[in-house]
Amino acid sequence: MAVVRRDKNLKWFGPGMRKLYLIILVGLIASANNGYDGSMLNAVNAFPEYLSFFKIETTGASAANINTSYNIGGFIGGAIAGPLADVRGRRFGMFAGCVIIIIGCFVQGSSSGVTQLIVGRFIVGLGVPVTVTSAPVWIAELSPVDLRGHLVGFYNTFWFVGSTLAAAVALSVSHYDGDLKWRYPLYLQSIPSAVIAIFIFFLPESPRWLISKGRDDEALKILATYHGDGDQEAESVQSQYKEITTTLALEKKVSNIGSYLTGYLDLVNNRAALQRLMICFMIPLFAGNQIISYYITPMLTKANINTPTIILALDLVLNILSWLGAVFGAFFLIERLGRRPMFLLGNTFTIVGMAWIGICTSQALDTSNTSATYAAVVGIYLTNVFYAACWTPLQALYPTEIWPFTERARAVGVTQIFFGVSGYVWSWANALGLGNMGWGYYFVIVAVNAVWLVLMFFFFPETKGRTLEELHVIFSSPNPVKKAKEPIVFNADGSIAVDTKESA
Repeated sequence: MAVVRRDKNLKWFGPGMRKLYLIILVGLIASANNGYDGSMLNAVNAFPEYLSFFKIETTGASAANINTSYNIGGFIGGAIAGPLADVRGRRFGMFAGCVIIIIGCFVQGSSSGVTQLIVGRFIVGLGVPVTVTSAPVWIAELSPVDLRGHLVGFYNTFWFVGSTLAAAVALSVSHYDGDLKWRYPLYLQSIPSAVIAIFIFFLPESPRWLISKGRDDEALKILATYHGDGDQEAESVQSQYKEITTTLALEKKVSNIGSYLTGYLDLVNNRAALQRLMICFMIPLFAGNQIISYYITPMLTKANINTPTIILALDLVLNILSWLGAVFGAFFLIERLGRRPMFLLGNTFTIVGMAWIGICTSQALDTSNTSATYAAVVGIYLTNVFYAACWTPLQALYPTEIWPFTERARAVGVTQIFFGVSGYVWSWANALGLGNMGWGYYFVIVAVNAVWLVLMFFFFPETKGRTLEELHVIFSSPNPVKKAKEPIVFNADGSIAVDTKESA
């Protein structure tokens, strides 16, 4: 037996890969759409016209009701996203989600009262997880192993592209009078979804999904076109094709894939699956930058920054710097440091940053202490940028790559449900915590993140440089964190030379 590098002869900048990069760009827009939504509410919260029209405040129950309606829609969207992507394909999942988002954007943009706004937010929340469940899975399954970390990690950096766009739109309309000031940002959220919906069916489907449906010839042609510059006999193409077909055949033998209702039992039916599911629960519930993403306006207000245009400008700069940090993480850290160190470092930075913001904000209550105000802003910036560099590339990548194919779409869909739960919990906690506890609330976040840091150390294995099929072996071992440090042996044809059946 010998160790075989499946992408040994892959040309990273060959004709096929250059086409693949352009194709994946459409998938990246799904993440940008999600980011636009996150920053858009932040931005319109800075408009007195928006607050007075709906008779709401930036914190408290009124703000939480609007934010959590999006998350409630996400519960339902996450539940249907996995089966939809498995039955109809990854491309159809993105298309369906985008159509739902477009409908929601026009409902929220034309709102005549809080009830319609909440319904619009619910519809958008329903569509987003359907889209962002399929998009990273599609990218991961199209990508060669050596580039999967970069490409899927880069996918999530586009969250900040969307959030930057939303902040820029809000700043550009801040001089408008009346309702158009806040309606334009709500309507414009439909544009990224329209781009995806128009172009997605002109692009290739996931080879792994095609093989799972018995369309092997189509899958082999796609692998050859983009990984082998048209050569179906290329070593990188043949080894990937054999590994995928062998692994899918094995997984179908032990999976409940035949029934999509009972198929969800595969996510909890053994120790390996439970550990994966726990990871997918922990990532969304991490108290990272959600408070900054959705509540930067009250955060800055409590640090004695009250001018709407200054708040919008600070938000715009923050999103640009955060995107640069996320890109740095996706291209320079993710395959050098690895996934596990990035999780641990990102958590540590967030703990220190939130403590810093809390201390500085407590001192900024004295309106004459401008140094504390400036220090609080610096703390917000550094915390979000470090979080973006370490965590943003991993949020889509890690849940996607740790699951076998037959559970992958459903598991990512469940992860989106967890993101919805997380958004719901933290929207209420952040709104009420900031409103009632002020600067002391930041130390609640510090305590929660400290617990998460310990759990991540013991349960998050390294996945850098592994194929999606190798990771099946790692999680099937009694101690995945330890197993991830050991080499996995392959046969000469590239197939895994160990029993990949998960231990019960």
